[in-house]
Amino acid sequence: MKAYRRGRVCGYADAGAGKGRGACARAAFLCQEAGGLDLYGTVDAAYCSLDGINYIPPAELPELFHRLHLFIRPGGLWIFDLRSPQWLESMDGQIYVDEQEDVLCLWRADLDRENAAVTYGMDIFSRVGALWRRDCEEHVEYIHSFEALRQMLEAEGFTDVTLRCDGPQGGAGRQFVIAKRGS
Repeated sequence: MKAYRRGRVCGYADAGAGKGRGACARAAFLCQEAGGLDLYGTVDAAYCSLDGINYIPPAELPELFHRLHLFIRPGGLWIFDLRSPQWLESMDGQIYVDEQEDVLCLWRADLDRENAAVTYGMDIFSRVGALWRRDCEEHVEYIHSFEALRQMLEAEGFTDVTLRCDGPQGGAGRQFVIAKRGS
């Protein structure tokens, strides 16, 4: 069984920041522990997608936000998306199926109210010739309230912290947090 707890931050550090269109072609891909994030210089903005923040336990978020405050230029933006608490709580006990020609994925979501976390036990069946191979994974997503996130961000020097629910997949519980780095 594989256990996934995304306490890692993966993304691009734009070596060509501020150099016009096409500069991203020189971007470097980074994958680091969230608490030791190093962008190797300052950036105008940072973005985390696909519920990445939900995979980080609440106790580890202040250090991540502190690290981001170090690397985002004053006035720059920190933007991330996450699933709403209501969306994650509604998944409790649900069973999901994703079936394609050579892969079948089954998973069940279980809510742990005490730890404000949802655990997904996943079974992935992959066709190997005439047989099927079974792999198992476990994912844990943490429930973060906007108010708690706002307080953590402001404590680390971010301002104008706003919540948007009108972006892509807004109807599917996806929320966007936008924070400006203060001076």
